[in-house]
Amino acid sequence: GDLAETARVVAAAPDGFEVYSGEDALTLALLAVGAVGVISVASHWATPEMV
Repeated sequence: GDLAETARVVAAAPDGFEVYSGEDALTLALLAVGAVGVISVASHWATPEMV
């Protein structure tokens, strides 16, 4: 859950390395610093709504 650390990882990552959020509450912020998606916790209990 450390946004600054994730931004550093994204900036230093080699081409083709993708970062995903694993924390639903931080997904938008992580996308803003370069993450490419989410492995959503909520999707496990709300699958029909997520598909």
